Amino acid sequence: MITQSDLVTLSLRDIGVLDATEVASADLMADGITTLNQILAQWQVMANFSYAQTDVTFVPTGVATYTVGTGGVINITPPSKIDYAFFRVSNIDYPIDILNTFEEYQLGIGLKNIGVGAYPECLYYNPSYPLGTIYLYPTPNFGVVHLGMSTQVISFPPQYELAIRFTLDEVLSATLGIPLRQDLAGIARNARRVIKRANIRLNELNTDFETNSGLSNYGLMLRG
Repeated sequence: MITQSDLVTLSLRDIGVLDATEVASADLMADGITTLNQILAQWQVMANFSYAQTDVTFVPTGVATYTVGTGGVINITPPSKIDYAFFRVSNIDYPIDILNTFEEYQLGIGLKNIGVGAYPECLYYNPSYPLGTIYLYPTPNFGVVHLGMSTQVISFPPQYELAIRFTLDEVLSATLGIPLRQDLAGIARNARRVIKRANIRLNELNTDFETNSGLSNYGLMLRG
């Protein structure tokens, strides 16, 4: 498996900082790895660059909020957003609406910390740092909440390596003040395009049929 140091070395050779026999200094390698991690962190919040969707679960305990992140109640790397949520009880799943803004949660729900016996209907996720927060309503103390989120870690599938390498070429050439060769820029664009196309998730097309005076009206709605 290719390492971060391998990617940085390849990139520095691409842009002419190193020749085929040279190795990067400790400082140059450290700067290159920092830049690589910054690129990957930015990709993490871009859906078309996230290669996996993970289902994370937690058991609600009757409280209104749950922290997300290393050391939090939900001890994972905090996502930038939650894609979907549902509540499972007795092997039956019930969808949970995800609110778009904190204002909807704050102003739309008058009495928030109630309903230990009720199924959750909605949640809001605040992706704060270092711990995000989930606001759940109602607040049951049973069942299991499932959260779907796009994740991205340093260990990428091999098909990502080309896009990462040549994107790193672009950024390192800019930060080091080296003009980027046009062929490298073209490879970077094409490699990212392949990744984006592979990760596009099309919304399901829902077709409703209604009959009016013997004629069928077809209403098409893209579910989002």
